Amino acid sequence: MADIESDGSRLKKLGGRSAVLADGLSRHDEDHLQFLRAQSSSLRNLRVDHLCAAADESEEDEHLEIGNIKVPQAAAAPPSYAEEKIAEDLAIVAALAGEMKVVTVVLPAASSDKKRSQDQAALARSLHQGVPMLEFVMRPAVPPIPNGIGGEWYFDPPAPRKSDTKSRKDLRRDFMTGVAAAMRDIERCKPMLVIGIGQGAVIVAGLTRPRVVEAALATRVVQDWEGPTLARAWHGVKAAAMTRPATHAVSSWEQLSLAVPELTSSAADGAEKAGAQWP
Repeated sequence: MADIESDGSRLKKLGGRSAVLADGLSRHDEDHLQFLRAQSSSLRNLRVDHLCAAADESEEDEHLEIGNIKVPQAAAAPPSYAEEKIAEDLAIVAALAGEMKVVTVVLPAASSDKKRSQDQAALARSLHQGVPMLEFVMRPAVPPIPNGIGGEWYFDPPAPRKSDTKSRKDLRRDFMTGVAAAMRDIERCKPMLVIGIGQGAVIVAGLTRPRVVEAALATRVVQDWEGPTLARAWHGVKAAAMTRPATHAVSSWEQLSLAVPELTSSAADGAEKAGAQWP
């Protein structure tokens, strides 16, 4: 303070104003101060069109332009292999369908009615999100074997103390019964897409093999007049898909292939249905 007042200057406090000191001499004169005051008062008359870029302005003019400001967004994560595979299979379905409405038969897992409804709803959401241009009409199939508590399933649980030969015979019997029942569901609904969940996925694996379908219809009670009708319905299926395939809580592909060797044999009389794979 002594240095400031050494030349005779005096500091006075004005009422209602803060005593703020400048940190140096201004580099501009009084004309610049008047210019700043005029510019500050002009903000009251500012309109939106003043902020918009004029087409005839030169490149040297720099103005704030509404719409030129871009908010940075996080880069999208690359799709996983499973997502790419699902999208690829759904694209096949869309290409093969050729129509806006796709009837879909769903072979359920061995679970409660509530869980089956949840699985079907989740499946419908996935199909709608993957192929939004198509309308998927879901038709649930009914497994042929009663479970004793008011429900149905495709495979009875293995009985304890049974020989391997007897267990494989029971497994083959249930499998062929399930394939024949699924063929009747296909003939009833006439779908373009068949999807299996859990035990239903195992049956779908059989539906993709012509030899398995022939063996199932030959061993089950199928009338002569049913043959051509079932064949036309089977040929109308354009694609098949499976999720979480399992025969029982502890499932074995080796046991199933031994019980049903037609699953692993080559399809000499016809190609397998598109899109079905065993994970």
